[in-house]
Amino acid sequence: MDLFWRGSGFLQGQYSYFSYEPEHETGSTVVNSPWPPVTVIQYIPDQNYPRYTRTQHSRTLSTAAAWQAWLQTIPIARDPDTQLRPSVSIILFPRHNHGITPTLPVRDVSTLKYLPISLTIFQRVVETFNIHQALQILINRGKSTIWRFHPCPSKNQYTYLLRTDNTLENDLALSVYYDANDKALRAVFFGCTEQDVRWIQGRLQVGTGKTALAPLTMISALLELERGHRVSDVDKYDRLMTELVENFPENLNSGARTSQNRYNEDDPEGLFGVSRAVTYMKGRLERWKAEIGRLQNDASEVEFLPFMDDPVDGANPKVPLIHYKGYLAHLMDDYEDRIRKCSSILDTASQAFQMEIAASARKQANKMKTLAIMTMVFLPATFLSTLFALSMFQWRPDPPAKRPDPGSDAGEVPPEEGQDESVVSPWFYRLYIPLSVGITLMILASYWWAPITRWCRGLWRHRKATRSTDIEMR
Repeated sequence: MDLFWRGSGFLQGQYSYFSYEPEHETGSTVVNSPWPPVTVIQYIPDQNYPRYTRTQHSRTLSTAAAWQAWLQTIPIARDPDTQLRPSVSIILFPRHNHGITPTLPVRDVSTLKYLPISLTIFQRVVETFNIHQALQILINRGKSTIWRFHPCPSKNQYTYLLRTDNTLENDLALSVYYDANDKALRAVFFGCTEQDVRWIQGRLQVGTGKTALAPLTMISALLELERGHRVSDVDKYDRLMTELVENFPENLNSGARTSQNRYNEDDPEGLFGVSRAVTYMKGRLERWKAEIGRLQNDASEVEFLPFMDDPVDGANPKVPLIHYKGYLAHLMDDYEDRIRKCSSILDTASQAFQMEIAASARKQANKMKTLAIMTMVFLPATFLSTLFALSMFQWRPDPPAKRPDPGSDAGEVPPEEGQDESVVSPWFYRLYIPLSVGITLMILASYWWAPITRWCRGLWRHRKATRSTDIEMR
């Protein structure tokens, strides 16, 4: 645990956890690079640019020389007596392009460890942006976590580390360093998509210049991105479960399958896979909600509410943002709604499971019904044939008529040796056939009699109820 509290700057062994890209010379291009350009932002408000503008304050870096030149322009911490203008510096590391690098699994749980810069550049970034050592541990563990560090109460310096769950799509990590004395904000995002980069830039353009200088702006950016991703995931599972339930009879009877689902023999309708994913999603949402609640309890108004004086608008030095406790409480309410929606999806899945079990039972019942009818048809005849074959019964046919000897007037000639004397016994037609047919018909009649009786009783009750209603209406 002491590693968590040593402050900014990685140990040498922690750098080996990340994977780096080789350095590229100025002007060189990389063929089939798995990385989009890295977007960096540096914003120092003044009279000419009181607000953040994308064209003026953001750029993309792709070479080692460009990185070295940009890092040298970032104001570093100085003596407390030195007056520095408020500044914001942000790095938006993109997500690794899995499609171009086939050796990288599509759902690598450590995607955020792949960096589009070299080891030398990353060491400069860690030192310049005061990245805490615990960031490497958060990225390695991959669990939803929000950590807040205030190592020295006498110095108004704060560090925030946020990391979303790595088993969910579009996971993110964020390091925010805020120095109220130097009026400096340093933020590094890990795992941004192109849509995330555009969204963060658009968020900085909203409000006064002071909003970009507030640590809550960076923290809320990651919180809002994560909320958007999880809302999209929950809605996707909701639509999928609705489709499964609505098309359930057709899928079960015709064997139709939608391309969105992964079916197998053990889970023919895909219900188990969807319910398992929703259950896991619900647990991740509950954990993230708990982390937001801890941030709400631990953070103080000294960090979020009394922002620095606006260097441009001196007449209005205090321009507060939304109250952080109210914002975080509203955010937790949104997650609670998604958690309840996950519970509703699981209830629907449970009902769908019952439907599938009932449908399978009906199929088995129909098969057993067919087997029972075939048994009732053949069993009486089989029983009688076995019974009559016992030795207690002597079934002898009438002796065959003897042919007269053409050379003799009075006698009959016995049958020739080897002549077949077997014939069908008359008892087969007199006793076996009538008994077999009669018993079979009697069993079938008794089988159908109960349903017919129930139907007749139901029809009689319905007619009786109809007559009673007609009499009351009259």
